[in-house]
Amino acid sequence: MTLTVTIDQTLNFPAIDVKTVCSADFALNVTTKDIGYGIPLSGIPITYISSNPSVATVSSTGMVHILSAGTTQITANEAGNTDYYAATPVSQTLTVATPVVPSIAITQNLSTICVGTPVTFTANVSNLSQLINPGYQWQINGVNAGTNSSTFVSVVNNNDIVQCIVTNNSICPITGSKATLPIAVTPYINFAVNVAAAPSGPICQGASVKFVAKSANGITNLNYQWQVNGVNVGTNDTTYTNNNFNNGDKITCTVSDNGSRFCTTPATSSAITMNIIPPVNTNASVTIQASGNNVYAGTTVVFTATTTNATGTLSYQWQVNGKNAGNNSPTFSTGTLRSGDMVTCIVSSSTQCSVPFTSLAIVETILPPLVITPPNTFTPNGDGINDVWLIAGLDTYPGCSVAIYNRYGLQIFLSKGYTRPWDGTDNGKELPTGTYYYVIDLDQHRPKVAGYVAVIK
Repeated sequence: MTLTVTIDQTLNFPAIDVKTVCSADFALNVTTKDIGYGIPLSGIPITYISSNPSVATVSSTGMVHILSAGTTQITANEAGNTDYYAATPVSQTLTVATPVVPSIAITQNLSTICVGTPVTFTANVSNLSQLINPGYQWQINGVNAGTNSSTFVSVVNNNDIVQCIVTNNSICPITGSKATLPIAVTPYINFAVNVAAAPSGPICQGASVKFVAKSANGITNLNYQWQVNGVNVGTNDTTYTNNNFNNGDKITCTVSDNGSRFCTTPATSSAITMNIIPPVNTNASVTIQASGNNVYAGTTVVFTATTTNATGTLSYQWQVNGKNAGNNSPTFSTGTLRSGDMVTCIVSSSTQCSVPFTSLAIVETILPPLVITPPNTFTPNGDGINDVWLIAGLDTYPGCSVAIYNRYGLQIFLSKGYTRPWDGTDNGKELPTGTYYYVIDLDQHRPKVAGYVAVIK
């Protein structure tokens, strides 16, 4: 009896790496698995089939030739015979990719390009991570320039076109490029600035001066740097004001572009030289005297100013507790002072650059008003004793009024102030003994004083 043994065949088909349309022909390296036990391989040829021959074809020896991008299924087969079973077909997918084209954008570091100014151009590749060993070639107007770098520094001319060509150095090298629009190169503008001072000409020591800068080109929104004797002062403004100058100080203003809108160099104005007049009347002084102190409320006090070493026409400003009072006069009268009020006088001269001078203060002590208590009798009999109606303290109310009435209500005496006391007469005629009535108005926003007085003879 004859025993026949048929042997299995198994194919080993490694996975296929992703290829590109420029990849060279390659072998599939499919092998038959050795089952061991000293059994030889069948030696039957392995055959191949490509499901998409437009992407790739396979030769009878397992060499793959790529034709285009896409995918194809490659299947390996090994037939059988009387001794060997046919192997189970094994397939692998071949993917053929299109090379990545660099995607480029070009930026520059200057928004305004001035004549002769170097510009830095940068090639920004959005798909850089997908490239293999990318190379850079810069060009100006189609002529190669620069180095193999993503940045390029150059001086350009008006209407130049800068281009960057980036190469993806894969198996199948491919390039992408980007060009700028014609570049605008701006010519330089000659800035000029004028400065005016107000007031102009000689000024007094300590006087405030305002300087105003104006671009002679009519350009606005600039940067301004003021200087006094070359030292920066002020703020970034068209004006600068100060009152602390010395004779000979030089004031300038330098203007520059704000935000690189123009191609220009900073411009500095001509210097304004300060002409400072030294102060006059520095040795002048003023003293003041008061006609009275420790006076009763409502008493008029007259203050008199006396100057020394003063020249020119003088003007006077009186102050009570630092507030202006009175008028332009060397004397000042008031009856409204309160105790502790401080009176001073400031004197100014018409002489140019004269320094005002101020007196020492006089502190007034004002006594409270007296309580008025008129006597209720007097004896106008000509004996020289008690012949008039004397009212103690009424002279401290110089603005008072005193009215006397008879029993019928007729007014027989009226006095504004009481410098001349009532003598018991009516228009020079003696009045009979009797009782008379009075009303005294102190004119101090105080209640009126009223009562009766008896005339006795």
